This record gives sequence, C-alpha cells and structure tokens, in this order.
Amino acid sequence: MRKDEPRVAISPTGSHGVQTAVSVVIPTTGRASLPSAVQSVLDQVGVTVEVIVAMNGGGDLPDLPADNRVRVLTLQPGVGANVARHQGILSSQYPILALLDDDDLWLPTKLITQLRMVDEKTGRQRNFVVGCRIAEPDADVTSTIRPTVVPECPIASVAEYLFRRDTLKSRRPQLQSSTLVFPRDLYQLATFDGAVPIHQDWEWILKAEKAGASILLCPDVLALCDKGNPASITSATKWWQSVRWAQSRLSDNPILMRDFILTIALRFALRGGSLRGSVTCLCLGLRPALSNWRSSAYALVQFIAFAPAQMAKVAYRYLRNHRHVTNGEPRSASVSVVGEGARDA
Repeated sequence: MRKDEPRVAISPTGSHGVQTAVSVVIPTTGRASLPSAVQSVLDQVGVTVEVIVAMNGGGDLPDLPADNRVRVLTLQPGVGANVARHQGILSSQYPILALLDDDDLWLPTKLITQLRMVDEKTGRQRNFVVGCRIAEPDADVTSTIRPTVVPECPIASVAEYLFRRDTLKSRRPQLQSSTLVFPRDLYQLATFDGAVPIHQDWEWILKAEKAGASILLCPDVLALCDKGNPASITSATKWWQSVRWAQSRLSDNPILMRDFILTIALRFALRGGSLRGSVTCLCLGLRPALSNWRSSAYALVQFIAFAPAQMAKVAYRYLRNHRHVTNGEPRSASVSVVGEGARDA
C-alpha cells in the first residue's frame, strides 16, 4: 500500500468479507530465510498488510520481494529482538500489529483466521492477544504440532497455562512470538522491554495479560516455526538467566516457579552441559517439590523421565574435562548465585 492510499479501518465482524489492516514487524539479523518469511506475509489473504523489516545485524540483507508494502528499518547492530520489534512498531501505521521471526513462515490464511476468532471470542473488546498452533518441521519431513492440547479461550491464567505441569505428558504449551497478533492500543499499555535478556515472549505476554488483554490461542496450525536454529535466543540461553527470570516473575506462586525450574531452567542447564547449573536447579526445584509432593507429582515424573540420563552425560563430561568454570557461568556453586542482583562473572 502506498503512503497516499487510504487506510482500511479495522472492523472485524466474523464475516468472510472482513478487511483488516495489519502491520507486521520482522526483526532480523539478515538470515537467508528472511525473504521467505516476508513473502509469507505478502501472501496473506483477506487482509491488507505492510511489512516492516527491522534490521539489527551488521551484515547485508538478502534480496527481498520487490513489493511497495515492504519497508526496511535499519537499526544499530546488536540492539536485540525486543528493541527491533519496538522500533518497527513505532514506525508502522496500521491499528493491528503482528510479529514474525525471520526464520518462520505463515500459512496464507493465518491473519484472517485469527482475527475472526477474536471477533467470535471477544466481540468488540479492543485488548486482546491471539496466537495459533504451530508446526515444527523435522529433518525427516514430519512435524511436531504445538500445543498438543488447545486451552479453553480466553486463557484464564497465562502463567498457569505455560508453566504448570499437571499431567504426565506435556501438552507442549506455547504462545510463540511469530504467532502473536494484537492491537496498537494494547501495545501502548504493554511495550517490549529491550533490557529483558531471556524469555522475552513470555515476559510480554504476562505484561499484556496484566494490562487487561484477553489471551487467545487459535486451534488451527497457521505457522511453521524453526525449532533448531543455533543462532536463536533460546539456543543460547544461560540457565541462571532462566532461573532469575522465574524468581522475579513467579515468586508469588511457588508451585509455578518450582515446575518452571524443574522442566525449563533445568533443561537449559543440561543441554548446556553445566553440572553446576543442573545441581543448582535441582536444589531449587526438588526441595519445595519433595515437601509438597502431591502438587509436584507430574513435574517430578517429567523430571525423572529426562533428567537422569542427561545428568549422567553432563557429569561424565565434567569429570573428563576437569572443568571448574564453564561457559562464563557464575563462579559460586551455591544456590545464592541465582538470586536477584547476583553477578554472572
């Protein structure tokens, strides 16, 4: 859409004639997958879109689709995804906002399907965040669908949905950034914080919920997400950052914090090969779990299912290499290293 063309007002009615104007922000460091991500936005049906590519890398962008709906915003390299999202939103023009990572793709009906769901579930309520189920393609051409069970919407408690472990088998809960659609009015109440180093999607969702937004998850699989990119924030996560985040955001709910540490933070420590991190997470998670084992049963079962073998591998590597400080982790092995204000050195 050209600058001089009239904007299409958003008025979701649930009818098949819905016309909606959506600004889509794609933060990027210039990955080769970016053109495909942009094209998947341009291919959306039933909506008017603009694409803001927020470049925060030091290299060159790959060639993008030649379309006047695409704009490139060049930022200082290394500012991070949250700053890139924020600056992209500030430079956008439409009343509805959506996010997409540069290594993910949308199906053509994603946006219109989500906005129809908003109309059905919330009517004219202006504060909402709507995600969707995702497919994570594997190397063998199969896909993992997340979540396996769709929650009742609006979601009663985002933290309970994302972090509580109350079944033997994980439902693979998710509200992934590449699926999120929300109004500009909400963003004025809940903005992205560039100082948050970890769990940025969850941080913002919790903030949006606190601002009064209805949180929805569309049951349709409408996005394809890359789960194995080694350059992703999640892949580089430090276990102690994850624990600190839980301590500061979930401290008012010990059950949620315990489940989070045993099933999320501990996985980061194990995958990172950190014996110190694994032991610290176990101390933080198992002590309250063992004192209230009935409410902790499912988290304990999930822990037992994956942790022992991984811990044995971590301990073996630790003993083999005689490492005392690894990967820039805190020097102290005490539980206090993960407290607020603790140093990472």
